[in-house]
Amino acid sequence: MQLRRCCPSVRRSTPPATRSRCLRCSCASREVCLYCSTLAPCSAEGCRRSSDVGQPGAFFDIDRTLLVGTSLESCFLRVALRRHRLGPRALLRNLVTGLRALGSRDPAQGLVLPRDLPPTARLRYAFFSGNKAYLQGLSLQECRALAQASFESEVLPRLSPRGVACFCEHRNAGRRVILLSGTLDFLAEPLQAYLQAERLLAARPEIDGDRLTGRLAEPHPYGRQKRELLQQLALEEDIDLSCSYAYADHYTDLPFLEAVGHPVAVNPDRRLYRVARARGWVIERFGKE
Repeated sequence: MQLRRCCPSVRRSTPPATRSRCLRCSCASREVCLYCSTLAPCSAEGCRRSSDVGQPGAFFDIDRTLLVGTSLESCFLRVALRRHRLGPRALLRNLVTGLRALGSRDPAQGLVLPRDLPPTARLRYAFFSGNKAYLQGLSLQECRALAQASFESEVLPRLSPRGVACFCEHRNAGRRVILLSGTLDFLAEPLQAYLQAERLLAARPEIDGDRLTGRLAEPHPYGRQKRELLQQLALEEDIDLSCSYAYADHYTDLPFLEAVGHPVAVNPDRRLYRVARARGWVIERFGKE
């Protein structure tokens, strides 16, 4: 392999460029120069425009990233329970659905867990992240009203000032700022309006008429599907992921973080912290001050 022309001053005795995963399609057919970090174009069909200069982006997870120590859904639940829009029966339905999901892989039985999740993440998905059975029968209009109320009373006081400042810095720098989260879209819409985020990619509830069924529509931005949605958006809107930023807190966000040139682990859990330290990623602490 010959040295690329981008490094004319490098001596022949120095090691050649090495292979790296293509940031647009996750293949392994791009080469990165060790000396100037220039990426050679990938020949894959999905990366036919990879030699073009796209727009930089900044992608933010929400729960425990911009929102300190909690989630939009937890804030929503507090308001819904306080206003008696949810009761013990709805929470019991969620528990039963989660237990069934842990014991079955049959889609006919309801919730199906992604196969690539570690044990703790499977529990989290079964009872919370992927399980919305407690919402069954509620109208979308009512859920949006409760989400707006929870944003004003519960979410705003828990937003990280440092996280919001970071978000605004990216926007002011001309990057495309996008919220990408596994939370429900109607829960994140008030935050999108508040931050003036260009786009919101979030989980969509399955709706029958105007009533929620308690299930999620596909795809769900969680784990590998979160990365796939990011890459699809980048291709459609000519965003260059190699010069983009991503912010997230949980180990299940690892595929999402790996898809960009500038991953940032925010308030990371133990597993993500170890990976971030080993790879030399930036680690940030977004707190209440």
